[in-house]
Amino acid sequence: MRRLGTAFSESRNELVVAAEFAPRMGSKVVDRGMKVVGDVLDLFGSVEKPFVAVDDGETVETGEPLYVL
Repeated sequence: MRRLGTAFSESRNELVVAAEFAPRMGSKVVDRGMKVVGDVLDLFGSVEKPFVAVDDGETVETGEPLYVL
């Protein structure tokens, strides 16, 4: 498990995560309790400050740390 970043906002049934790195497409994203939040759908933004779109299966609070398996 590796820290992905923090929940930034929700948009069109997708969760946007301010990421610390660019994960693989389709990777599972979990919260600190290991509950699956969704899958990585898209990467966007700059190389230095990437954002990740996650299929929003679970409600997550803005600022909550998220992890990738």
